[in-house]
Amino acid sequence: MSYMFTISPTQRKAIQILSYYVLPILLAVSAVTWVTDSVFVLLGQAALLAVTANLFIKPVSVIYPHPLFALALTFRRELGVASFWMYLFHAMGMFLGRGLSLDMVYNPQGFIIWGAVASMGMWILGLTSNNLSQRLLKRNWKKVQMVAYAVLPIASFHASKAEGEYAKFILITGSFIILKTIQYVITQKRMVKPAA
Repeated sequence: MSYMFTISPTQRKAIQILSYYVLPILLAVSAVTWVTDSVFVLLGQAALLAVTANLFIKPVSVIYPHPLFALALTFRRELGVASFWMYLFHAMGMFLGRGLSLDMVYNPQGFIIWGAVASMGMWILGLTSNNLSQRLLKRNWKKVQMVAYAVLPIASFHASKAEGEYAKFILITGSFIILKTIQYVITQKRMVKPAA
C-alpha cells in the first residue's frame, strides 16, 4: 500500500515563513520572558537535534525510500535555518546569562571552545541558507553546506562534554558514520549497470 505526501505551494510558503521569521521572534520573546539557564540549554539541545535530523534524512531516505522521507528532504533548508535560530539564542542566552568570558571560551580543557568552533560552522550555514547565496555560489553552494558534516560531531562533542558524559557524542557520530557508509554502498550498487 503506497502513501502520497504532498505539500501545496501555500503550505510550503507558510512553513518557510515560520522557519525564517516567526521562529526567531518567538525565541526572542521566550528568551526575554524566561531568562533561565534551563531554557537556553534546551535551545542548544533542540538545535543539535535539528542538525542531527537534517543530516540523517538523506541517508535514511536512501536506505529506506519512502514518500515521507522524500518530502522531508525538500525542507532541509528550512530545518537548517530553524537550527541556526535555536543555536543563536542558545549561545546568546548562555553568554549573557552566565557571564561567560573569552578566557573560558579559549580554555582547551573546557566544553565552550567546542561550542565556539561549532558556532563558526553554524554561522556559515546560516548565512548561506538563502536564495541569494545559492545564486552566487552556484555549484559551490552544496560544498559550503557540507560544513554541516563537521558541525554535527563538534556540536555533539560540545554537548556531551558539557554534560560530563560522551554517550551522546558516540551515539550521534557513530550512527551518522554508519548511515553514510550504508548510503554510499547502496548508491554505488545502484550506479553499477548490469552487464548486457
